[in-house]
Amino acid sequence: MYFDDCKGKCCFISYRTFEDSVKDLMSFFKRNKRYADSGLFAAKTAEDAVKALKRANYATDPNFLKSFYNEYKTLNIDEL
Repeated sequence: MYFDDCKGKCCFISYRTFEDSVKDLMSFFKRNKRYADSGLFAAKTAEDAVKALKRANYATDPNFLKSFYNEYKTLNIDEL
């Protein structure tokens, strides 16, 4: 499915397909209770999902989720 080049503290994974990366990410969220506790799976909008990810401390970069949400908005998608 992917190549894991984890060496030391950080881990980067290269997937064969975008679908494989999304499946693995969703599996990660489901395995880690903090995402359910943050409200991620109850989110009705992309903004709610981003706020839930922030509550769950998803990213170490303080600007990641803001950048992610801004990029999402450029896609003009109405649903998650």
